[in-house]
Amino acid sequence: AVKMKPVVIGQAAGEIQFPNDSRMAPQHALLTATTGQLCVEDLSDRGIFVRLVATHTLQNRDVILIGTQMMKFMERSDELAAAAHTGTALMNLAAALNAPPAEFIGIRPDGSETGTRYPLKQEEATFGRSGATYVFEKDEFMSRTHCKVYHRGENFFIEDCSRNGTYLKV
Repeated sequence: AVKMKPVVIGQAAGEIQFPNDSRMAPQHALLTATTGQLCVEDLSDRGIFVRLVATHTLQNRDVILIGTQMMKFMERSDELAAAAHTGTALMNLAAALNAPPAEFIGIRPDGSETGTRYPLKQEEATFGRSGATYVFEKDEFMSRTHCKVYHRGENFFIEDCSRNGTYLKV
């Protein structure tokens, strides 16, 4: 097995530099390989996103990037676990709680909330430029049907349906 030396990527420092990219930190990311698996460590305060290549199980507080929309996933995990145990449908749980069991909250790059909420009350929701549950028609980086989020058991999953990619913050 070939061992990879750690590689730093940054605007002004590291083995790979992008001096003209103002969005990068001086030292932005550290790449290492462990047992054949590439690992990315965020060295910045700006965040690093990786493109989803398979269905991802959403975790509370995951941050995703869909087109130019940055969102934080929030769930009521205790209520979802109880509902899964009793077989309660997601829409019935939403009605009983008088609140969504999970939602995405729009955020800015600094992590502050925009005030926009995308409740997940049905078993499946789609995000896209047209014909989706949540539509962003002016977002040039959003595909018609960009991604879908669905609920099974206690978990929510996100799946990319676009050519532009759906990204998860490291």
